[in-house]
Amino acid sequence: MADENIVTNIVANADFSGLIADVNKVTASLSKLQSQLIASDAKLANQVAVMNRSFSENLRRTGQFSTHFVTLTSDTEKFGKSLDGGKLKLRDYFRTFQEHTKTSGGIIRDLAKQQVALQNGQKCPGAYAV
Repeated sequence: MADENIVTNIVANADFSGLIADVNKVTASLSKLQSQLIASDAKLANQVAVMNRSFSENLRRTGQFSTHFVTLTSDTEKFGKSLDGGKLKLRDYFRTFQEHTKTSGGIIRDLAKQQVALQNGQKCPGAYAV
């Protein structure tokens, strides 16, 4: 067998400056798009908040609905601090649970009363005046 030597010399010249410029343009466009999306998201969030307030105000204006706010953070914070500090006793846990049950039951009872009052204020769909 004879020794065979293969010698190759490959030279490739390429100019990627156009491609790099296009990539930089795309990057700049994407950054601009991202900033516009962030700005439009803030505007959209503000518009949704305005619509929600308007809807709530219109419901209250009918006189059939009212707004009632309940502050839960105080009892929750006390419970959490006691739990974190290791000072929570079984009676404290039971008292907190009882208060939660009373509050939840009262809210549900009030909601049921409002629903009954609303239904009594409307005519039954099958009733006819004689």
